[in-house]
Amino acid sequence: MGSDQDSHRPWLAYALEESLRRSLFSPKDILAHASPEVLVAQLPHQVISEILARALASGTFSASAVVETAPPALMAEYLAPDLIWRCLKDVAERAGLAKKGSARTAPAKQWLAGLLQRALDSQLVTPADVIRHLPPGEFVGAAPLAVVAELIKNGLTRGSFDPAMVLQHLTPTIIAENLEASLAWACIAEAVGKVFALDGVTAVTPPAMDKTPAPIVTSAAPAKSKAPATASGRIEAAPPKPPAPAPAPAPAKNAIPSEWKAVDELDLLEEETLPPRPART
Repeated sequence: MGSDQDSHRPWLAYALEESLRRSLFSPKDILAHASPEVLVAQLPHQVISEILARALASGTFSASAVVETAPPALMAEYLAPDLIWRCLKDVAERAGLAKKGSARTAPAKQWLAGLLQRALDSQLVTPADVIRHLPPGEFVGAAPLAVVAELIKNGLTRGSFDPAMVLQHLTPTIIAENLEASLAWACIAEAVGKVFALDGVTAVTPPAMDKTPAPIVTSAAPAKSKAPATASGRIEAAPPKPPAPAPAPAPAKNAIPSEWKAVDELDLLEEETLPPRPART
């Protein structure tokens, strides 16, 4: 693990140096994290002696003078990685790279593109790591259409498709300029946290990427019956259908049907005795 950390310390130095060069951070900001106690405890004595000797020679003392004598490359070599990372995290938060949807200046985007490219070159991160944080659902529609079209064309020509080929078209510069920067920063943060075994390094959860997308199913809408037109040309709504009559209840056993009862009542009327007619005078 120690040799692996040592091989990636130059990336820390590059990231810190670039933040100074692009005016995203200042020597005073670095010394806010690397206090005099830290510098004396972790830098070689020869470096501390040189810092003091230059201050005596010039008669002035400043954070810029300290960083001139102990530049980012030297700090990254001797200071604890978590201290350098706190500086870089501070840069990212100020530049709006760590929060989704934040506004980013051109220097901030350029800094992120450089960090991602250097991380890929040094194998701090892999193309698969980048695509895991920036799957097609994130870059299709956000990246320039010409880039996505060329990516598809190249894939069809080769007959294969993998993260390394995707990043040949979706370069760190295109990612930083067009895609959600916080996802690219999360990829870097995750890698740094693993390599340097840093506690408290949290990354944005990568978007879910289904290996086999569900098919898109469309259902045809039921055909609507066309209402007849009136003489004026207007289409009148069809009247609602009357409800179906409720089924008649089954007759009870040995019950006399209703039509028989009506006939019986007529018979009874016919059988009644009529009153006698009055006699004629």
